[in-house]
Amino acid sequence: MLNIEVKPLTQTSGLKDNTITEYNVDEATITVANNKLVLSKEAVKALGGVAGDRITINYWTVNSETTFPVIGKSECFGDPTGGNRLTKSNTVSFRGMQRDILLEYGSFFKLVRFNNYFKMEKVEVTSENDLLEEEERDLANLI
Repeated sequence: MLNIEVKPLTQTSGLKDNTITEYNVDEATITVANNKLVLSKEAVKALGGVAGDRITINYWTVNSETTFPVIGKSECFGDPTGGNRLTKSNTVSFRGMQRDILLEYGSFFKLVRFNNYFKMEKVEVTSENDLLEEEERDLANLI
């Protein structure tokens, strides 16, 4: 299991909500926040993106059974005008139905190379409270 330390952002200037968190992970990660995707610096580097590039999320189906999200620059999907623009703060507008569909697959992802795109693999995020409760249950079971 991957343990992730969650810290609130210290600077919130220009943000309408304070729900965005920064994850201390050295991997390329994406977080689904309110009406946007937050990409780590590593994710932006992996995608080869710069501010103004269009980013697209599509869904790949294997054997008509398993479906998972894939992300890439819009040119990779054959539609350079599709997708949403990457901002200077490494976010991509992502709201409405498209956000709801992605949330069915998770809210925190790591990127894994897949063909010309990146597969978005769900990462289980556990808070410190969840870890403490789990330890308490383990101790209670020992008694």
